[in-house]
Amino acid sequence: MPATSICIIVDVLYLPQGVTEIENMGIVEMMKFDSEVSLSRGAWWGWTLGLLVVQIVVGIVLAIASFFSDGIVDIVSMIFTLMVVWIGISVSVGRLRDRGYTEIMEFALRMILFPWGLVECAFLAGQE
Repeated sequence: MPATSICIIVDVLYLPQGVTEIENMGIVEMMKFDSEVSLSRGAWWGWTLGLLVVQIVVGIVLAIASFFSDGIVDIVSMIFTLMVVWIGISVSVGRLRDRGYTEIMEFALRMILFPWGLVECAFLAGQE
């Protein structure tokens, strides 16, 4: 493979221009609710849609597997669901930090009032 095609592939794998703040951040920092994590709208949409797709695919696989085994699939499903919820909350907290919120009650209020939290995370601009 020539070097130019490798450069093109690497350029395609980089994040879009508006998502530069998470280039050096991994899932571990997000799951620890690191105060440095701040997600733009594009990054929030990417994480949210990615989690949705993964959850649907794993849910279908586990539903099919539940026909062949009884207890273990339920335990795996519960553990996976808890992981997805944890990651989803941490992604939303990262997005709300970008919106300027820093207090625990501000995060909790926006997540309890789900429709408004969705509007804040998905549609309103963050800090410049």
